[in-house]
Amino acid sequence: MSFDVFLQRFWEQEEVSSKSISLTPDEQTCEDHFLASNARNEGRYMSFLKLQQLRGSYSSAVKMLLKMENKFKTSPEFYCDFM
Repeated sequence: MSFDVFLQRFWEQEEVSSKSISLTPDEQTCEDHFLASNARNEGRYMSFLKLQQLRGSYSSAVKMLLKMENKFKTSPEFYCDFM
């Protein structure tokens, strides 16, 4: 085969299709969610996450944090492993 044939085949493979790609309902749901929850502003990528309410777990989280801090203070090896 000649170089021209190879070049023609290359461009046929690389050609961007003008046909619209049909998505499955699940894929469309994912695409809609992505478009609604992501943005690109001034070169920065932003993703908006829906966070659920903690429902009273704040005090438990604070207790666990304090417990971890105390463990880090008393065991430097544990802190090094953590970091």
